[in-house]
Formats: sequence, C-alpha cells, structure tokens
Amino acid sequence: MTRVLFSVLVVLPLFLFSSCVKDDNPAAPDPEEQTGTLIIRMTDSPIAFDSVLIRVDSVRIHASNSDTLSSGWHTINRTRAIYNLLSLTNGVDTVIGRAPLPPGTYSQLRLHIGNGSRVVVGGVSHPLTIPSGSQSGLKLNVHATIQPNIAYTLLLDFDAARSILRTGNGSFSLRPVLRVVTTAQTGTISGHVVPVSTRPIITAYNATDTISTMADASGAYTLAYLPPSSYFVSYVSTDTTYRDFTVAGVIVWAGVTTPLGTITLQPR
Repeated sequence: MTRVLFSVLVVLPLFLFSSCVKDDNPAAPDPEEQTGTLIIRMTDSPIAFDSVLIRVDSVRIHASNSDTLSSGWHTINRTRAIYNLLSLTNGVDTVIGRAPLPPGTYSQLRLHIGNGSRVVVGGVSHPLTIPSGSQSGLKLNVHATIQPNIAYTLLLDFDAARSILRTGNGSFSLRPVLRVVTTAQTGTISGHVVPVSTRPIITAYNATDTISTMADASGAYTLAYLPPSSYFVSYVSTDTTYRDFTVAGVIVWAGVTTPLGTITLQPR
C-alpha cells in the first residue's frame, strides 16, 4: 500500500511531536509505578496527487483489562497537526504520538481525524469529506503489551491510494484504510530501478499483504515494515513505453533488509 501506516505505518519527513500522557480514568495512577513507553509512528504509500494533507486531532489507546470501552482510555497525543502523507513513503515515517503508559495489554487504538484535511491535485486544493465515523475516532485493533522501562513502537500504515475516493461531482472523500504493525516484527526490501526516468511504482504482495512505494529520482526504493513472508515484487512504470516486471519468491525476515539489486525495465 502507502501503503497511512497513516504507515500508518502510515513511514510517513514531517515534523515530530510528543505529548505527555493523560489518563482518562478517574483514578490517578500510583506516582511510583514504573511505566513503559508507547510510540505511534505513521507511514504511507504513493498516489498520483501533489499532496494528501490529513489533520490528526488526537490519538488514544484502550487498556484491555478495562471494564468497558467508555473507560480505560489513555491519550497518547491531543495536539492537532496536519501531515502530508506523500512525504511518508519509501521507508520514511514520522512520530504522531509518544507517551508513558502503565504496564499492561492494550487492545484498541482510536485515531481522531478532523476537518481541514485536503488533497492537492494539479496545483488545486480540494477539501476531503470526512465520514462521521472517522471524526468520532477511527478504531484500530491492536495487541500491545507494555512493559516497564521498555519503548514499544506501533506503526500506522495509511494506504492513501485506497483511502481517497473521487466522487462523480469531482469532490474527494476519505475512507481510511490502515494497517497496524509492530516495527520490531517486520523486515525490508530495497533496491534500484533503471532507467530512472521510468519512476515505477513498486509493490510487494502476497495473499494477505500489499505494500507499495515509488522509486525516487535516483531509482532507489525501500519497501519497509513487511511482515515476514514470501512476496511477489512488481514494478509498474509510470512511463507506459516500458514493460512491467515482477520478481517472485522474495523472502522477508524480521529485522533484515532483503536486497534485490538493480532491476532494469525494458522498453515495449
């Protein structure tokens, strides 16, 4: 995808920010209790727009041992900020929240996307219509076990290409498509493509995952945050005078970068 994750994990750089945690539970935590740290990062996949600007109002996470979904929420960040998803591709990500949390297991992440999000196409800015469900908080299932004195990183991988919909009247709406991954449990594919003028979209895919990026001006690319598995890697040139190309059986291991060397696309 761009593959957010939001990309997020949407990888995708924008400015970084952090916030102290605010516990929404009425009972204050023991000041001497040891805490772990949760870091939320975001990344994205390519799309043929000038910019995709998403406003994030807050990020919260829910403790799985809470009695109800109306309690047990911890705020990771409530500082409003706008992110250009198109700067979060090719292995680039950004921190959208960082906070200490009491040790335990957390089951659900809630991402609040606010009004003011927009896309820029051909130099023209268009507002993004946000469905009411996204405004109240996009719910993402996670299984994050926070331990004392350990930083735990979750990546939101935001698929802009599948999340931005163009309607019949020329307006745009946002239907967020994201995946949540633990960065320590993923691997990477990297390489180069020539001629560099082809600027292909490179996609790693199998039966369960699809992750995309675009080669940069030097022909280099990185497909990051891939769950360990075997993948097909396809190269689709943005210059239609060149043939597409696919490499099969590319193995990805956790914590390892798999190099594919230089791929040469051939003219039709």
